Amino acid sequence: MADYKYLMDRIKEMSLPSMLYTAKAVRDRSNKSTVATVADMVKCGIKYSAGYTDYYNFTFETKNATERKNIITRGVNNDYVKALNSAELMDCFNDKRQMYRLYSDFISRNWLDLERSNAHQLRAFLGGDNTAVVRASDSKTEKGSFVLNLLGIYDYEDLRERLLRMGLNIVEKCVKQNEEMERLCGNALGIIRVVTVGESPVFSCLNMRQGKTFLTAAVDDKTGIVIGSAFDKNNGMYHRHPVTNKRFDGFRIPLWNEILSMVSAASRVLTSVNYCGWDIAVLADRAELIDATSFPRHDFYRVSDNKSLRHRIEREMYSGIKNNQKIIINKNK
Repeated sequence: MADYKYLMDRIKEMSLPSMLYTAKAVRDRSNKSTVATVADMVKCGIKYSAGYTDYYNFTFETKNATERKNIITRGVNNDYVKALNSAELMDCFNDKRQMYRLYSDFISRNWLDLERSNAHQLRAFLGGDNTAVVRASDSKTEKGSFVLNLLGIYDYEDLRERLLRMGLNIVEKCVKQNEEMERLCGNALGIIRVVTVGESPVFSCLNMRQGKTFLTAAVDDKTGIVIGSAFDKNNGMYHRHPVTNKRFDGFRIPLWNEILSMVSAASRVLTSVNYCGWDIAVLADRAELIDATSFPRHDFYRVSDNKSLRHRIEREMYSGIKNNQKIIINKNK
């Protein structure tokens, strides 16, 4: 059964209109009525800590009880975070300025804190660049990052004030990705997500954004080879990239050993934060840490075999992570 406090917190946050909208989307792809779908969603929330988004993303309506039990839902993922990560130190990842300084050995691109810089410093930093990346330092705002077109911008005081009003207070230099990655992903930056428990990688995927389409493909974390096709947020399958027409299955991520070395070293920076997601770009001659989180997105896990993934994560947990104490996860989830 789901943790009672967690379940109550999730119910308070739940949007009934969004749940009904999701239930209707499930109805449209299945033979279940909306009422039956909502009832099953509630049942899965109680029994497996699965939110309605989990229900949709992991196609719960097609799964039997055994299969549902093995899915890493938001509630299960939350258990991993609480068991493996120090709550006090997780704030280091929420403030990107603090995170960038903490992991500076793995970040080579230059960045500027707009709140601690004036318009003259912003102009000097951009130095005639045509584009820059802007983001919010507080990751909990969920504003994401954006590539800003700087052509035609001359008033840097106005630019600074507009960005700050939008809650965007970090400006970064754009990076140039490896030619092999560019052949697959085109002009959009391909991001490698590697999830570690302790120093061990347990899950890897390739994330790509093409316009409004966000694609995720599983990656073998031993070889760095993309496994199978990519999927969008609606579980639509893409055998090839929609722009470059390059096939996903069998693509080998360049510099894979360097990526694994980087996440292993980064995992040792905060030894009481043992469950992390690392976002990495592959540049011409090195791997570059783009972002990191102490609450890895479990929705990426839908491109993997969740039963095997749960086994890998929990095996690492039981092997002595977190002060050599045995961590207990509710096996009914």
